[in-house]
Amino acid sequence: MTFSYRVVWKGPVNRASGLGIASREYVRALRRQGVEVAVGTDRNRMIRNAKKHKVLIYHHSPDTLDIRNERKQFQTIIVNTVWETTRIPKRWVGPINQADAVCVPSLHNKQALRNSGIKIPIYLVPHGVHARSFTPRKKKLPSKKKQGEIRFYLRIRISAPQKSRSLAEGLLGGVFRVRQCPIDHQNQRICAL
Repeated sequence: MTFSYRVVWKGPVNRASGLGIASREYVRALRRQGVEVAVGTDRNRMIRNAKKHKVLIYHHSPDTLDIRNERKQFQTIIVNTVWETTRIPKRWVGPINQADAVCVPSLHNKQALRNSGIKIPIYLVPHGVHARSFTPRKKKLPSKKKQGEIRFYLRIRISAPQKSRSLAEGLLGGVFRVRQCPIDHQNQRICAL
């Protein structure tokens, strides 16, 4: 399948963060659909396909988007973003509203953008999960849990054991029991059970 457009993806595809993983998976998904995608500013590939409609998908913090400069190269600009609370930062509103569309992974994000004054079209594009990447390689931990009980494991590595314990107890708010992991004899890791 050939498309009359080509996409340049500007995002943190080389980062080992959750945002980097999401960025890579979006690029892979577009390519699996047959969309021509260049990562970054691969100008040589852009020149070869100069007749195609050029689309920028910007997957960095929206306030770092230089919309005026990008409009010189791209006919369509789409912002791809995510946000965790009910409103996005005010400094994001202007750059997003100057783009042609914005993609978000959840209905919560869509509502947060609308609550913040985003007027352009908002498209829901969930994060994909590459199932093979999340196949457990290790056996399950032995568990003596009671029926109906749910266990969460938290591993924190801090140089001072007392700070680790205090941090975990503070994060968990006394809801969970905190104990040392039997695996770590230096007391630098703790598990919350």
